[in-house]
Amino acid sequence: MAARFAGDATVKGQGFSLPILVPRVGTLGWDDVAAIRRMSAIDRLRKVLREIEEEAFEVAHSGGDLEQAVRRAYDQKVREIIEDTEGVRSIAGHGLAEVLVGVAMGYATMV
Repeated sequence: MAARFAGDATVKGQGFSLPILVPRVGTLGWDDVAAIRRMSAIDRLRKVLREIEEEAFEVAHSGGDLEQAVRRAYDQKVREIIEDTEGVRSIAGHGLAEVLVGVAMGYATMV
């Protein structure tokens, strides 16, 4: 882990956000992993997770808490998606959108 945060690190900080955001992901069987990989939205999820990891890695590299940075970056991504969605402007709409994103993440890791 120290190599990820070294100033001259050759190791890229990737693959650490999903277990933070979805702690049960580590208990998935290989059949479940294969099914998730076949989902059409997996490429978009991977792209968003890489963006989250880049943002969180920068915060952690400067001495911030990695887990907290991942959660903040994820929350920011959810807000951006909500704001980009037309017609979802109310507090109830934001709450519903967050629930839907959470359900989608849960489903993606339980299939």
